[in-house]
Amino acid sequence: MTNRLISILATIVFILPCTAQTVPPLQAKALDGSEVNLSNASAGKPLLLMIGFSHKSSDDFEGWNKQALAPYWSDSQLAYYELVELQGLPSFVKPMVLHGMKREIHGTEMSHFVPFYTGEDDWKKIVSYSSSANTYLLLANSSGHVVWRAQGTVDAEKIAGLKAALLK
Repeated sequence: MTNRLISILATIVFILPCTAQTVPPLQAKALDGSEVNLSNASAGKPLLLMIGFSHKSSDDFEGWNKQALAPYWSDSQLAYYELVELQGLPSFVKPMVLHGMKREIHGTEMSHFVPFYTGEDDWKKIVSYSSSANTYLLLANSSGHVVWRAQGTVDAEKIAGLKAALLK
């Protein structure tokens, strides 16, 4: 029995790192025009991402920013970005949507706000997508492996989970 237990634990220890999900590659421009490459963004730091797949998630974005994420905008120990998926948006509408985003987002926040146009399926898979109305959050370690995730409205339990994951 003891040998079998040790064998199972050893298998888990070796398999878990291999099955850990990694953040999909993404190269895009932030609203301020700066280039963002998530493969290089963390540069040895954890990577915190808030992701939305429709305008319906904007209320959750605001809630998360007000209650939990604002301190991370300028945290040099963490790479932080807000990603908005616009892949399905007709090309003639994109400039209007981007203009509207630039009116609503100000100052240094613009360098953290990144619309993206490709890889929607990969992103939906990694966040365990369930609804376009949800906001999705991912925390990845410095190697890009996802160590924490949440979705939906902000609450005390999710904030505590994020803080605990950041301390690891």
